[in-house]
Amino acid sequence: MSVAELTYDAQLKLLFRATVNPEEFRFILIQYNHFSLVGKVVQALKAKYPDRPMLRLKIADENYSSLIQKLTTHEGLVMIEDFNRLLDDPDMYVGFNQRRDRISRLPIQLICFLPEGPRYIRDCMEKLRDWWSIRNLVLHLRTEVPSEEKRTLEAPQEVSSLGGYNASEKKEELQRLLNRISELESTGEASELLDNLYSQALQILEDLGLYRQGLELAEKWLSKARQEGKTEVELANIYNWFGTFCQYLGEYQRAREFHQKALEIFEKNFGPDHPDTARSYSNLATVLQALG
Repeated sequence: MSVAELTYDAQLKLLFRATVNPEEFRFILIQYNHFSLVGKVVQALKAKYPDRPMLRLKIADENYSSLIQKLTTHEGLVMIEDFNRLLDDPDMYVGFNQRRDRISRLPIQLICFLPEGPRYIRDCMEKLRDWWSIRNLVLHLRTEVPSEEKRTLEAPQEVSSLGGYNASEKKEELQRLLNRISELESTGEASELLDNLYSQALQILEDLGLYRQGLELAEKWLSKARQEGKTEVELANIYNWFGTFCQYLGEYQRAREFHQKALEIFEKNFGPDHPDTARSYSNLATVLQALG
């Protein structure tokens, strides 16, 4: 059974076990499907460790200098409640990577909260590779969402800065990418560049919540990649996109099939500890949790 399949109480026990020693550094990621879980976890930690210093941070209220200053002068529990904002700020995540060795020598238990979704784990693995390599625990907490909030929570959230910071800018960049893809495909050249353009376009479609269009573009990319005889590892990257969009569209069985394919390929080629393998494990765990 994966961590994502465990109950809230069972995952909370894993968190307590990971943070039991106040002298040891810990880096823990917690994904949640509703923001109320952030406060719930904070209260549980306060009750478990009433005498341990606790610092709650929000990236929205910090700049890079103030964040590092607070992290390096505190001992005990540190909670970053909107860690996804750090992942969207290049200055923040580049600097955060550079300070990994210094911060990881401190007696703090760094607990970072992220909204639910494979995008955020993928961003951690790609943008914070140094930190991902020393992670101690990744939890996936879920709670029943009040019915009146579901529509708001399910609305597309623009969390990536790729293509711009608002829907208008992203749509403009998306059209530019699609035009460039068509232009290059008409010449039959620049295959590696095409792969990069497809990936960027799919990321923007995900940001905009255009999941059906994203699935259609992924299908087009996969068909072309197979015709060109791409390696199985290159195909596995596209399988992950397939699975992601199927998941957003509620096609969980299909999402499971594609994420399983990607996982098997990455595990065979790179082993269980590679970031691509870890990402596929996380993607599959999220789908299995949705299937129940």
